Amino acid sequence: MAGDRGMYVSIMFFNGWSVMKEQYPSLNNPWKGHPFNQANNINGVNGDVNGDDSGSDTHTLANPQVTQYQEAFVKKVIDTVGDLDNVIFEISNESPDNSIQWQYHMIDVIKAHEATKAKQHPVGMSDAMSGTSICCSTAAPTGFRLAAVHSSGNRKPMMARRSSSMTRITCGVLAAIVTGYGRASHAV
Repeated sequence: MAGDRGMYVSIMFFNGWSVMKEQYPSLNNPWKGHPFNQANNINGVNGDVNGDDSGSDTHTLANPQVTQYQEAFVKKVIDTVGDLDNVIFEISNESPDNSIQWQYHMIDVIKAHEATKAKQHPVGMSDAMSGTSICCSTAAPTGFRLAAVHSSGNRKPMMARRSSSMTRITCGVLAAIVTGYGRASHAV
């Protein structure tokens, strides 16, 4: 296990690239395969509140139903790995610029849920897609900063409060299971 080797595992809950149609045109709009795309679920969840054929609304607080599913997913992950000492949480990788309040909300959800647990873990957020530095703000309720890509294309070194040995895993598969990806017959 990573913990036995002194390594920390960073769990990224969400990915901004998966909700942005214009971000990766070669992927033919990844939003089309997203579980919060109304065409992909039987739960009646519509992550495209503004109807722009993009899921960027799912990284805002615009749809309480989406936020409720996201909160349930985050709590399930915490309940699953929260007993481990070597876990670091990241809200999302390269979310849209308008995601800051949503990311702060998710950080608050994590901190509140972990307050009921024996162990608490660092929580961070990375910069928005445009390269706007959001995690470096003194207002950000985060425990660490992750690599920041600025509009110049330069990367800052990855920094963590507890360790520089980090292995990143994404929870996309678990997210798909918990939210009822595709035409799944269950709800969270």
